[in-house]
Order: sequence, then structure tokens, then C-alpha cells
Amino acid sequence: MENVLEFRLMRFTKKFSMKKLILCFVIISGMLFGCKEKKTTRKLSEISISNNGINKIDLGKCITIDSLKTAFPDSTIKMKISEDDGYDYHYAEIKNSKYLINVLMNHMDACLVNEFNVTKSPFPDKFGVKIGMTYEEVKKLRPEIIHKTNYHFHTILSAPNSNLKYEISGTFDGPDKQDFIYDEVKKWKVTQFLIRSY
Repeated sequence: MENVLEFRLMRFTKKFSMKKLILCFVIISGMLFGCKEKKTTRKLSEISISNNGINKIDLGKCITIDSLKTAFPDSTIKMKISEDDGYDYHYAEIKNSKYLINVLMNHMDACLVNEFNVTKSPFPDKFGVKIGMTYEEVKKLRPEIIHKTNYHFHTILSAPNSNLKYEISGTFDGPDKQDFIYDEVKKWKVTQFLIRSY
């Protein structure tokens, strides 16, 4: 029996030299450790802000609490109800230590995403704009952007055919108005990202 085992072991080692065995071991080990490294170095808390949504949750799509947990795995997610201009609307509050996002739902169909408000985030959007930048800095990154102040006196930066907008805020020496010129608001800072189709 021992002779048979020795014979088979000798045939095996002749066929596969020790160098080949070590090379196979190194390659397999590298693949295993490489896969583990990719999983551990992924930054879960980062968000990707695009023209239509955040982390592949898009405007007009029907979402569930499970789809939000998948898109924002390291965040606390709470479903809430609020009131605006006379009607109740549902929204999801998504937050962790780095960001705060509100996902506003359609008031007629509470699963459809109507709007995103990002009020806290260190991450830039797809154009490189960050919360805290001045209007002047945003204009360098997005030259086509213009400002408009609505009847609630919120000043919004927007570009044609873009759902990604910014609310800016600052001080003005005078009464509230809706017809600010660029020089009056160029030092105002981005306070939130808005993603909406209107």
C-alpha cells in the first residue's frame, strides 16, 4: 500500500513541479485577497448625485423602503408625512453622519419620487458643485446656470433641461425681492441640492 502511494506521489510531483504548485497557490491566494480587498475598501457612505436622482434612485420611479435601504445601506431611513401648500405629502428622511437627504413623494401616488432635497453632504454632484460653494463658483462649473427667486423668496439656480438645481442663500441690504441681479447674489452660498423636474 505504501509503495502504491509513493508511486502516485512521485508521478504527481514529476508531472507538476513544485514551482507550478507554488505559482498556482500564489494566483489563487491573490484572487481571494483581491476580492476581499475590493469589498472592504468600498466607501458605503458616499453618494452619487446625478441629474435625475441619487444612488440610482431616480425621479418618477416607484420606490420602497427596501430599495432605499439597498441604495443607502449605512443610513437611517424614516418615512414621514408633512404638509405643504394645503396638502399632506409623504417623504423619506435618509441620514447618517455625513449627509441628510429628503426624498419627497408624489402627493397622488406615495411611491413615486417627486423631488430630492440634499441639505447636508460633503460630496460633490456630477458637475463638481458642493454645498457651501458661492453662486460665482457654481457659475464657473456650470456657465449656463441662472438664478430665479420665487414668491416664497427662495433663490434657485437652474440650467435649461436640467433637473439638478441648487438653492442659495445670503444677505442683502434691502427689502426682500424677486428680481435680484447677478452681482447682488453672486456671493450667496449653496445651501442644498434640489433634484426635481419643475
